[in-house]
Amino acid sequence: MIKVINPGSYEVKETDVGEGNPEAIAFRVVHGGRFTEPALLSDEVKTEIKKFSSVAPLHNPLVLKASADWLMKQPKIPQVAVFDTEFFSDLPDETKFYPLPIKLQRDLGIRRYGFHGISHEAAVRQAAVNLGKPTEECNLITLHLG
Repeated sequence: MIKVINPGSYEVKETDVGEGNPEAIAFRVVHGGRFTEPALLSDEVKTEIKKFSSVAPLHNPLVLKASADWLMKQPKIPQVAVFDTEFFSDLPDETKFYPLPIKLQRDLGIRRYGFHGISHEAAVRQAAVNLGKPTEECNLITLHLG
């Protein structure tokens, strides 16, 4: 079983995926900065999550608090960060960057990250199933409402 922790704007939601005792605890992270795939919640990852707390102040600090709480309750269970921003990590340059000088954006690490990527990815996967096509053959516009 995987315990999923989703720190929202107003509350921390928990969901169990599967049965039995948790084998891992997965945390939804709204802004993951440079991370482009799920990662074990190491000190390095926690530092990056804290760094982007100013961009996601209602969510990222709650991830760090929930992680610390779970570490005290279940210290042997691996904790994994899953990043909303990872869905948008491979945007082409024409959509990745703002209409600002590219050198400035690269020097300062400014780019479009996109949000609610986990929701968009789930919508794409479900649409592909419904259409009977592989996801890479689907040309879709997805919207996250809420």
